[in-house]
Amino acid sequence: MLFRFGVKWYQVFPKKEACEKGESGSCLHILRLEMNGFKSFAERTGIEFGPGITGIVGPNGSGKSNVSDALRWVLGEQSARSLRGGKMEDVIFSGSERLKRVNMAQVTLVLNNRDRTLPLDYEEVVIERRLFRDGESEYRVNGQTMRLKDMILLFTDTGVGKDAFSIIGQGRIDQILSTRPEDRRSIFEEVAGIVKIKQRKEEAEAKLQATDQDMERVRDITLEIESQLAPLRKEKEQAEAYLVEKQAYDNLKIRFLVTDIEEGSAELKRLGAEKERLEGDLSALDAKRHTLEAELLKHEETLATLEARERTLSQERLEAVTLVERLSGEGELLKVRREELKSRLAAREHQREEDSVKKREDEEALEALRDALHKRQASIAELEDVLLQNEGQATSVEALRAELAAQKDDYVDLYARTVQLHASLVKATETREKLRRDITHKEIQASSLKASWEEAHRAVQTIEEELQALRQTLDDLRQTLDALRGEKHTLDIHRERLNTQLDAATLRFQEAEARLKAVESGEDFGGFHEGTRAVLAAAREGRLHGVHGAVLDLLRIPEEFKLPVEVVLGAQLTHIVVEDEKSAREAIAYLKAEGRGRATFLPLTTIRGRTLTHEERGIVAREPRTLGVLQEMVEIDAAYAEILAYLLGTTIVTRDLVTANGLAKKLRHRYRIVTLDGDLVHPGGSMTGGGEKSRRSLFKARERERQLEQEKLKELRARVDTLQRELNTARDKENDLITRIRNQEQMYETLKSREGELRAAHQSAEEQVRVLKERLNALDFERTHLSLDLTTVTEEWQSLQARWESEEKKRAALEQAIASLEARLEQSEAALEEAQSSKNEAHLTLVRLKTVQEHEEKLYVEKKVELDKLTRALGTIEEEIKRIQTELQANEKAEVERQGRLQTTREKLSSLEREISRLLETQAALKKEVQETSQTLKTIEYERETVRKTLYEIETAYTRTYDRLDQALKELGETYRLTVKAARAQYDLIPEEERTPLKQALSLHKKRFESFGLVNLGAIEEARRLEERLGFLQAQLQDMERAKAALKKLIAGIEQEMLTRFRETFEGIRHAFRDVFRALFGGGDADLVFMDPASPLTSGIELMVEPPGKKMKQLSLLSGGERALTALSLLFAILKVRPVPFCVLDEVDSALDEANVSRFADFLRTFRKETQFIVITHRRGTMMAADQLYGVTMSTNGTSQVLSVTLKEARKKEILPTP
Repeated sequence: MLFRFGVKWYQVFPKKEACEKGESGSCLHILRLEMNGFKSFAERTGIEFGPGITGIVGPNGSGKSNVSDALRWVLGEQSARSLRGGKMEDVIFSGSERLKRVNMAQVTLVLNNRDRTLPLDYEEVVIERRLFRDGESEYRVNGQTMRLKDMILLFTDTGVGKDAFSIIGQGRIDQILSTRPEDRRSIFEEVAGIVKIKQRKEEAEAKLQATDQDMERVRDITLEIESQLAPLRKEKEQAEAYLVEKQAYDNLKIRFLVTDIEEGSAELKRLGAEKERLEGDLSALDAKRHTLEAELLKHEETLATLEARERTLSQERLEAVTLVERLSGEGELLKVRREELKSRLAAREHQREEDSVKKREDEEALEALRDALHKRQASIAELEDVLLQNEGQATSVEALRAELAAQKDDYVDLYARTVQLHASLVKATETREKLRRDITHKEIQASSLKASWEEAHRAVQTIEEELQALRQTLDDLRQTLDALRGEKHTLDIHRERLNTQLDAATLRFQEAEARLKAVESGEDFGGFHEGTRAVLAAAREGRLHGVHGAVLDLLRIPEEFKLPVEVVLGAQLTHIVVEDEKSAREAIAYLKAEGRGRATFLPLTTIRGRTLTHEERGIVAREPRTLGVLQEMVEIDAAYAEILAYLLGTTIVTRDLVTANGLAKKLRHRYRIVTLDGDLVHPGGSMTGGGEKSRRSLFKARERERQLEQEKLKELRARVDTLQRELNTARDKENDLITRIRNQEQMYETLKSREGELRAAHQSAEEQVRVLKERLNALDFERTHLSLDLTTVTEEWQSLQARWESEEKKRAALEQAIASLEARLEQSEAALEEAQSSKNEAHLTLVRLKTVQEHEEKLYVEKKVELDKLTRALGTIEEEIKRIQTELQANEKAEVERQGRLQTTREKLSSLEREISRLLETQAALKKEVQETSQTLKTIEYERETVRKTLYEIETAYTRTYDRLDQALKELGETYRLTVKAARAQYDLIPEEERTPLKQALSLHKKRFESFGLVNLGAIEEARRLEERLGFLQAQLQDMERAKAALKKLIAGIEQEMLTRFRETFEGIRHAFRDVFRALFGGGDADLVFMDPASPLTSGIELMVEPPGKKMKQLSLLSGGERALTALSLLFAILKVRPVPFCVLDEVDSALDEANVSRFADFLRTFRKETQFIVITHRRGTMMAADQLYGVTMSTNGTSQVLSVTLKEARKKEILPTP
């Protein structure tokens, strides 16, 4: 057996019985778990697991449940909610106050696989899962990447895996009871080991459905072929009758051709001699004509040279006239510019004179201001000396002021102390009043809190009533969702049926499209004879080599030339181009061997093209309504150029028959001429034309076949579009149902969320009642303490009042001493005031003088700035005057140069006019000579035309005979594949007296085979091919019928095997569940029943329980502890029937009391020999049953750490009691 691992396939090895088992019944137990960046395990953390029971303990929030999540995640869990998160990125460590977040979560699980429980040839299987923040995820097994689907398949029917019953997460112990009966059966299927069998059944059913679809498609194709065969058989019979009449016509036609060839050969010899004599006369006239033409050409060349020279001189004269006019205009412009420059120069010189005068006046005013400033500075120095003499009298007054200031400082200090005491007194008063107000406020608060407590108590009762109503609404929504899902299932079946029909219609459309492409590209060889079709088909299949294709397929013919080409070539369009004669011989040998008819071949190595002479091409080119040689109107690859020249190199195309007749005469009826309407002038002068109602055309045949295929394709396209619209409608309905289901699910989730909110609100309200009660008690305590504080503050206020009165008396004495010092100071200040009066007058004079001085200094600076600006302006004017003078000189110089050029140009113009006059006289004399020579040429041309007419008549007769002979030879060779020698040997000449009746017989046979109209000669081969294909498809249909019967038999066998295994497993779990339930509950009864006993493979499974001393009740009415024990009873019953390699239990004992914890621990000890248990718990009874303990703690940096604790150490540290 093969198993896919990653991108490779491996052989599945049989389970080895020689595994050295420890206490566990299977070698497939966990050896080690490593976490890095997963949830709270930011750093790499490893846990070693041994056989038996391993306990994981730790405080709330330490991260111990993350160990269970890591095991579920590494085994392929895809639901973030199952991992207690909102999105899968939440499993990556998001950082803490001390550590940065990481960008990858990685979990590695090492399993012991020595007994090959897993179908891999490894004794240790290392499973690794990584997730990056950008969403990229990968799975590895022993270092090799594998798909999630393959990993899930790896653990199928082993009892472990992300969805197995062997991993029960936190708070999920009763999910076994909460799920619907239909969903609960998946656990029993996993235990029964029928998951893989069920997958085999689904695969077989899928193959059966695919077979039905294939059969439907084959039936459709068969019907299509049968519908095509009926008319094709009629076409086949018509084609066979047509060939009989055609053979009789061909035999008579060959005898007439042989007779025409013999008579035409004799006539051709006689006309050849006369033609040679006339050609000699014509050559002599041509030589004389050529001499005169050369002389005429020389005169014309000289005349052309003179005319060219005259044109050149006229152009030079025109340029000279233009130059004279331009130079005259430039003179006027230079004169205007000179006048303008002189005017500007005069204005600038006038402005320079005015600015120079103003500059001299400003310099004189500036010198006067400088003298006044020196005088003002001397007066200011004298006044400053007077002010210094009055400074001594102020010193004694300052001493009295200092003493008064010291007294006032003491007064301020005393006053500050008084104010401080008064402030303390006021504060004590305020404190006393505040305490009195606080006591009153506390009493009011107590009354308000009591009212709030009563209101919160009523809110708790309201929330309980709303919760009850919400649970009823959730039950109704659950029923609605089940109905919608059933409706969606029905719609899914309808949509799949439409998909099947659409696939079949699409297949038929693609086949029709392929047939249309084959018709358009010519790959079906439509319209060809049987022999041509056989050779081309054999070449395409590789049985013949050197075959390039039919002439029709190699040519690229514009639409307007298709009719002329078909009229000219006819059956030659079906001739086959081959590499060489050897390839042609091999193809002919193939046709003989296969008996597939005849074909004509054109070897590239022997076929040589035919073309018109240069003179004949000139005649064709000069004819106005002639389009040219037909070879030039058709395109072909360069490799086949000789073939095209051979077929069409001497065929000419004209627009109408009149033009064709005229051109045929000029070419002496030597070549074939065809019109765009399909009328044909043969070599020799015979003509073919008219209209045919049912002329067989390769182009039209292919066009009709293409139109038929297009109509079929259009019908199939309409069918596909109709089915697509129906499918889109079904999808729209399905999308609408999905939207409704999602809306109902969202409403359900919203209500579930509301239920959680109400539960939280209920807890919050109860907590509020408790808090309000505690606050009431606290308020009573606070009021007592506030009364004691009020007594203390009153005593402090009385002490402060006494100290404040003492300080007030000291302040009054200090005020009297300050008044005495102020009187003395007043007398001293009066004497100082008189001296100060004279000082002030001097000071005012000094200030006035300084103000005047500042004004004069400002005026001086302004005058100096203005003078500088004027100096710079004069410099600018000087520069502009120099620039104007320079430009004026340049202007005068340019005027002198212009005068010189104008004189030169006028002299040249006069010379040119004289030379042009001489040239015109020479041209007139030369034109006269040309006219005389042309007249002589016309005379010779008349004589030549007379000879040519006679020669033309001979050549026409010769050509007509030659063409008749060539046509007969060509028809004999190309149409009937015979040489003259072979035809003479096989057929007799027709005597003159037998020709009339035989012509009537020939016409009769032709009418008969032409009366068939458009005959599909390919119908014979096509009918044979379709009959072979129909037989093949019918055989295929029979094979599919047998395969379908075999698949149905296989599905029936699989269902029987599943039923047998499932019944045996169910009965075993049922009996074990009853026994374990009684043991855990200490009595009572329990049972497992099918919801639909008649259909065990699809029926839901219901749990019936009856705790000791109680009646049988619904699971929803059990208490939390009873639900936990019931779920554990089912778990241990399953382990009893089918032990699993390992089992992870996360706080499943949290709802159990001590007695039930002991029973739970006893059962763990019972099953530890068969199953490795990893138990996350808070309960001491469970810890005591463990063989090894790990402690999980939350470090200061916000990450989880694992500590290993042996049982001996745990009891020493009093984590576990001593037994």
